[in-house]
Amino acid sequence: MHPDPKNVGLNMILFLAALQGVPKELYEAARVDGIPAFAQFRRITLPMISPTVLLTSIITIVGSLQVFAQIAVLTKGGPGMSTTVLVYYLYQQAFEFHKFGYGATLSILLFLIVAVLTFVQWQMRKRIVFYEK
Repeated sequence: MHPDPKNVGLNMILFLAALQGVPKELYEAARVDGIPAFAQFRRITLPMISPTVLLTSIITIVGSLQVFAQIAVLTKGGPGMSTTVLVYYLYQQAFEFHKFGYGATLSILLFLIVAVLTFVQWQMRKRIVFYEK
């Protein structure tokens, strides 16, 4: 899986908004206490932006499983099948080879993969997200 490049701008805006939401007073207090910059990042910044980290990871993973247009237009799954992903393979089976039942089965498999990965990430929020309102 690789990150979908079209979401880089969205992720940057989400992280910028999250970083701007971290209270400056926390950094000032840390500086007064003599806490080094890396420790400030690890103890203040990361916990405060953890909901955004969770959201962007879910968006990125689900988006990478839905890559279709780039492959369909640029490589058509080739050379060989080296750039074929599940969504493009599903399309080929259902609409090029007219194996609609197999294509429907692949679509259910894709749904299950996305649902399981999202569920796992959502359950990990208890360990990743340090505060929830």
